[in-house]
Amino acid sequence: MTAYALTKNNNTVEFYPTDNGCLFIDRMGENIVQEDEFNYPYARNVWQNYVDDGYTRCAETEAVMNGDKAGFDKLIWFDIGDPSSPAAKRQGKWYFDNDYAVSVIQSSMIYSNYEIGIMKKNLDGEYDMCYTTPITNDVIPCDTEDEVTQIMQKVEAL
Repeated sequence: MTAYALTKNNNTVEFYPTDNGCLFIDRMGENIVQEDEFNYPYARNVWQNYVDDGYTRCAETEAVMNGDKAGFDKLIWFDIGDPSSPAAKRQGKWYFDNDYAVSVIQSSMIYSNYEIGIMKKNLDGEYDMCYTTPITNDVIPCDTEDEVTQIMQKVEAL
């Protein structure tokens, strides 16, 4: 499980997305938030509140978040639906600083290995599917991780 951490005066706040779709926010061993569903806009707001309060990214988080470019390996994955079902799905998400995000679905029920949806932040700070980008007006089927990375980099450049 990857943790994203902020620090200030030897205090650390860690954000943990878990494999079962939960979010834990931990401050110095004290669990301060446990969301039953991974709510990315909420997590971003909590993150931003700490940044506004003077917290900065720790070196490891900086390296992960500011790698060369967006890519498949940066997606945060969780299971959706019943894992024992033949229709089980995994969903990976990544949020960009340009108010766009991607949602990548992996399931045996789609005709490609992955299906990418592009999302845009609305006026309420939530993310909605967006079908009006120069990249596409629909979801995008991809067969390889490299294809997913290429689409993510296009979204990042919007």
